[in-house]
Amino acid sequence: IDTALRREKEVIELPSTSAAQEERVEKCVKDADHYRRWKEENAAADPKAEAQAEEQRKLFRERLNTSVKENSFMEKERFFDSYRGFDLILPAGMDGVKPYIWISHEGRYRVEMGDTQLGNLMRIDHFLEHLNETVEKLKTGLCKLTDREKEVQEELARNETYAEQIETLRSRVESLDEELGVNKE
Repeated sequence: IDTALRREKEVIELPSTSAAQEERVEKCVKDADHYRRWKEENAAADPKAEAQAEEQRKLFRERLNTSVKENSFMEKERFFDSYRGFDLILPAGMDGVKPYIWISHEGRYRVEMGDTQLGNLMRIDHFLEHLNETVEKLKTGLCKLTDREKEVQEELARNETYAEQIETLRSRVESLDEELGVNKE
């Protein structure tokens, strides 16, 4: 009975979980497309522009690293800056031992930070470069949720069939007991 109740609860909750996952997939697809367009629009062509961009990245790395370190256990999240078309958000209540930031555009993604300035910006770049892989992971998760929903519904249908069979057989046993005079006091 407990198992059946858990399954029924799961059947009730799975559609909203699936809908939320579907929304995450849609947002991540939009974000991957947004990043692809950003890269196309911001491709540096001349060496002088590339040198300036590298100097700006260095200053940005330093500011990011300092801000992440200073953000431990802050009560409210704070907008840090825009980077490659995405907002970087310093989270509320972040533990200084395991720092992270939120990257946000349509969706919102957690990116773990490390100990080095260069490494932190590389983590963000890596995440953005692999947004398509994140889309695929989210789609796989959505498929698993859909499969699980079907599986649970089938289980419940089988259990209902068993319950009906048990009730039919119980009635049959009672009528046989009555015919044979069993359980008469």
